[in-house]
Parts: sequence; C-alpha cells; structure tokens
Amino acid sequence: MSERYVRGIVFGALAPRLHQQIPISRRRLRYLQECADGIVNLSVGQLLSEAETRRARKRLVKRIVQTFGKEMVSAPPEAA
Repeated sequence: MSERYVRGIVFGALAPRLHQQIPISRRRLRYLQECADGIVNLSVGQLLSEAETRRARKRLVKRIVQTFGKEMVSAPPEAA
C-alpha cells in the first residue's frame, strides 16, 4: 500500500524512488531513500504497526522538507 504525503511524495513498496519524485539528485537523496526502504521493510515484516509506519513516514517527510525545502520548489531534476 502506498501513502501520499505533503508535497506529493509517495511512500510504499510500489512507490517510485525519491529521486523520481523530488527534483534533487539521486546521490543527495541516497540516505533518505535508504530510510524510506527501511520503513517499508519493517512495516512489511510486521515489526511496525500502521500507526508507527505512518509516524515514521511523516518524520521522513519533515526531514526531506527541512533539508531540501527551497530546492524542491526551484531546482530542476539533476542527472544521477
């Protein structure tokens, strides 16, 4: 199951990679993509409840916005 969050970011096992959704280079999003993948793995393995998964994803969106907020709006997508 995929969930849509602030700024149109989608998370979930079948969601597109972050660099495909956010106009920031793949290299700069590597760590945050690993975090998103970890949340999916823990959720699929039933180690996180739905509420915990939702909160973890909200925290990840908050980190993305804090880190790349201005660039998300103005930067063109970069080649990997």
